[in-house]
Amino acid sequence: MNFKVSLFIIICCFGSSVVLSQATFSDSLSANTSDFRPRIGGIEFTLNVGTYVPIYNLRKTLKVSPAIGFGFSVIISKKFELQIGTNVFFPVNSNELGYILTDTILVGKPSLSGVMGVWLTRVESIGKLYFWDNRIGTGLGFLQTDIKTNKPEEENDRVYSSETVFINVGTGFRRLVRDYKSIGIDIRYFYVPYNAFQKNLSSDFGNQYLTTSISYNF
Repeated sequence: MNFKVSLFIIICCFGSSVVLSQATFSDSLSANTSDFRPRIGGIEFTLNVGTYVPIYNLRKTLKVSPAIGFGFSVIISKKFELQIGTNVFFPVNSNELGYILTDTILVGKPSLSGVMGVWLTRVESIGKLYFWDNRIGTGLGFLQTDIKTNKPEEENDRVYSSETVFINVGTGFRRLVRDYKSIGIDIRYFYVPYNAFQKNLSSDFGNQYLTTSISYNF
């Protein structure tokens, strides 16, 4: 099953869940809207399923690929949430890259990429059912290759990789579908300078990408 078909099935499943729950939720919402709004001090979980889209020079090596993310947010006020989470991307149809060591250049392909970090999100309510999220985040970004280091299996760095910091901004729209649950779309921009600390990749390798996803908050 190819990636586009898989994504279509996921969208259909999410859409079906919205339709099935809408009638009951609408009746409850009219009775007491405040019961369905996030509580200050509470915890909210988020699942994102979508695509990783490299831009500019990064497109020379990486292609559009599937992505998944998960995180949890602490609601610190009526308008702000602090989230800790991760996003992982699975490179497909990628081209070869050169991994630069002191005395040689090894050739391989990306095998895994992603970020782990913290985000501050400003949440704006639009009417009774909709939310507009704007966020900024930072943390650790990584790109793992399939080039083996030939180190013992018990060591963690069995393949060569590049780690760095990232900066992210993004926006998204969500619709409340049930008590404390919402579904929406999410778009994020990432700046990940892979050569900031280790010069293991070519200077024109690229360091920017987008993610687009369906989000489910619960």
